[in-house]
Formats: sequence, C-alpha cells, structure tokens
Amino acid sequence: MPYGCFIMTFWQQFSAVISRIPDAVTCVFQCVVDVLRETLSPEARRGVAFTSAMIALAAKMAKADGVVTADEVAVVERLFQVPPEEKRHVARLFNLAKQDIAGYEYYAERIHALYEADMETLEDIR
Repeated sequence: MPYGCFIMTFWQQFSAVISRIPDAVTCVFQCVVDVLRETLSPEARRGVAFTSAMIALAAKMAKADGVVTADEVAVVERLFQVPPEEKRHVARLFNLAKQDIAGYEYYAERIHALYEADMETLEDIR
C-alpha cells in the first residue's frame, strides 16, 4: 500500500508521538505538544494531547502516595482500550510522567485548557 494511502489509527498516531519523547524529560506533556506540532494534523492533535494528559495525570495521582500499585495501573488500562501492540507506549508515557517534575495540577490544567468549552467532558473526568 502506498504511504499516502496509509491511514494511521488513533493508537498508531499516539505511539508515533510517544516514541519520539526522550527518555529523560522534565515535562512529558510539553514534549508531547512539541512533537504534535511537528507530526499530526490539527484534528488529531487534540485527541492525542488529551489521552497523553490523562495518562500522565493518572500516573501522577497513582504516585501521589509514593507507591504505584497494580490496581492503579489497571485503572489506566480500563480507561483506555489500548491494542496490545501499542501498550508499551502507554506504559512508557505512564513511567515518564511518574518521574517528571510537573505535579498533577499541571496535567489537570492542561486537560481543562483542552476542554474548557466542553463542561460535560470535564464533568465526566471528575
């Protein structure tokens, strides 16, 4: 199939972005945004940015008590139906977010900024 005919699924787009993030970053979400500007269409950016912020927020909340449990990781897996071949990218983002210096507030603010006109979605997240 010619490259121009290949349409990436959402999770392939997500993985393409996450795979470009360096292993040592101070703010995962800013790296995601920077890569998004370079790689995806404006339509695809919002979805990947939202999913990245939600995964990072989940990582920050899970780490808040100092220990990330298997139950907390399972919540992320239930929230997002990730194809098996893309799970390593979700795990990588989760692990990077646990280590970055931004607090959970930063990720909550990013999600709010993405959906500030859509209060219904924000209520669902709460």
